[in-house]
Amino acid sequence: MSRLIEVDVTPGTELPERAAAFLADADRQLDALLAGGLRETLPCFAPSDHALVGRTFAALVDQGLRGEHLLEWGSALGEATGLASLLGFRASGIELEPSLVAASRRLLSDHGIDAEIAEGSFVPDGYEAPSDVGDPDTLNVRDGVAAYDELGRDIDDFAVVFSYPWPGDEELHFDLFAEHAATGALLVTYHGMDGVRVQRRV
Repeated sequence: MSRLIEVDVTPGTELPERAAAFLADADRQLDALLAGGLRETLPCFAPSDHALVGRTFAALVDQGLRGEHLLEWGSALGEATGLASLLGFRASGIELEPSLVAASRRLLSDHGIDAEIAEGSFVPDGYEAPSDVGDPDTLNVRDGVAAYDELGRDIDDFAVVFSYPWPGDEELHFDLFAEHAATGALLVTYHGMDGVRVQRRV
C-alpha cells in the first residue's frame, strides 16, 4: 500500500537574480488581476510565498533530489512553474481558470521561460476521493476536463509535484498523490504560516 513519508528539506537562502525579477513582475501582474476582479471568480484565491517555494525547489536541486519533471497543481500565474524552470526542471503547470491560464502563459513568455501551462483540472479521470477525505466540491477541485492529455504526461511521469492546498483540502491532495504518483516522487506543498512540507511516495 502506497503512503507518504516526510523528507527533511531546508530551503536555500536566496534565488537567482533572474528569478527575483520574474517574481517581482508576477506580483505586479497579480495585483492588476486582483484589482480587475479576480476574487469575484475565485473568492478564496490566495497566493503562496513563491520566494520560499522557489528556495525549496533550489534545495531539492542542491541535495540531488529534484528529478527531471516538475508539475504544479493549480498553477495560477505560473510563478512556481516558472521558478522550477529557471532552476533546471522541465516544468509544467495545470490551471482550471482560463484567465489565469492566459495570463500565466504571457508572463512566462515575457520572461523567456520554457514551461508549459495546460488548461483544465489536475484531478485525473477516474479518481474518486475517499468519503472522509477533503471536500470534492471545493473550487480547487471542481469539475473540469483533466489536463494530462494536453501535457502528454500522467502524474506518475513527474518526479516532483507542487501544490498549495486550500484549507480543508490537504488530505485530498495527499491522497491523490499517493494514489497516482510514481514511487519515489516528491510532493511539495505550501501551508501558509506553516511553511513548506516535502513528502515522498513510498
